[in-house]
Amino acid sequence: MKNSGNKKFTYMMVATIVSALGSYAFNFAFMTHIYNISNHDKTYMGLTQLFFITGMLLGNISGGPIGEKHNRKHILLICEAVRLPLSIVFLLTNNIWALLITHGLKTFFAGVSTPTKRAFITDIVHKDKIQKANNMFSASYAIVHILGPLIGTWGYSYFKGLEEIVYLDMATFAISIILLGLIRNIKTKNHSESHFLDDLKEGVTYIKKRMDLRGLYERHALVGVFSGIVIPLILPFLTEVLGKTEKEYGIMMMLFGLGGISGALINKKITKKFGLGKTLFVTSLIEPILLLLWASGINYYVSLFVFYLWGILFFTRAPGQFNYLANYVSKNFISRTNAVLDFIFTLTNITASFVISIIGNNLATKQLLIGAAIFYALVNIVRLNTTSSIALKREQHET
Repeated sequence: MKNSGNKKFTYMMVATIVSALGSYAFNFAFMTHIYNISNHDKTYMGLTQLFFITGMLLGNISGGPIGEKHNRKHILLICEAVRLPLSIVFLLTNNIWALLITHGLKTFFAGVSTPTKRAFITDIVHKDKIQKANNMFSASYAIVHILGPLIGTWGYSYFKGLEEIVYLDMATFAISIILLGLIRNIKTKNHSESHFLDDLKEGVTYIKKRMDLRGLYERHALVGVFSGIVIPLILPFLTEVLGKTEKEYGIMMMLFGLGGISGALINKKITKKFGLGKTLFVTSLIEPILLLLWASGINYYVSLFVFYLWGILFFTRAPGQFNYLANYVSKNFISRTNAVLDFIFTLTNITASFVISIIGNNLATKQLLIGAAIFYALVNIVRLNTTSSIALKREQHET
């Protein structure tokens, strides 16, 4: 990477982190805001997650083809700029449906920018340095995961509202636009035409032939269901069961981020010792145990410890999945299998969030979470010795 390449990448990375930090802080404050103005209605917590994930999915689907056909720097600038006027809506109304729809639209543009940023790295970084750049890019998100929840929830609690967090979010978009504007003399590389739905179809066909990949994707789908149930219920659980506030919510999510850093640091050692397949297999067995321990509602400090462990688990598993595909899938099918991975998680997450929006108020939060943990554990037990599980554990792949 030449100095000019280094500078361009630095501008892009800092712009992304600044923008993501504002968005992440806003997302936590927004979840708290919806919970408060809806009088603690869990239906709207499920809908908040539903609109968020749906916007992200549609953005991701659109982002790939758009990034192939148009100047990627311009796309990134547009995605930042459009979210500025959209943010104003949050200052003008407390109508829940207007807020949810606007949040979904904001997330759509965030979704468009995600694959565009990945491709933009190849425009500004030498091909020999792309892997290193991607690793640096991912590692830098630790700042977002640690500071975002604290800024969002503590800021909302201190200012008794969403307004100041909206101003912060808008400021980060403006800073990101300035930094992206400093990136000049870009040589856009020609990429083969690729469409998300085509990749999805071809990826599913390929996965059907591989029992180890079936095992991986079955577990990934379960994680999607689990996340779609748990995420909307974290704040209700803290307030209803543990008697805490949005401040404690922020601290707990910060611990999840710290656990993520620990998981990222030990991931390589764990997978080297146990293998990628066995690591993915075992982490899926541990997750419902952690959920059951947390849902038992022992006390807040146990919850903090559980979420720290959860962060370790999540950031051990997540890169493990991509590394498994990178190591054991033909290069011709990498983009396709990654497309399926994203789609399965999003689809199952949307489905679970929709279910929570329907039944959330009919069952106690603790009851819902314990039921989800037991269901997750039972599915794991039933699939313990299936052909796909064994193939994943033993890494029985094509060579």
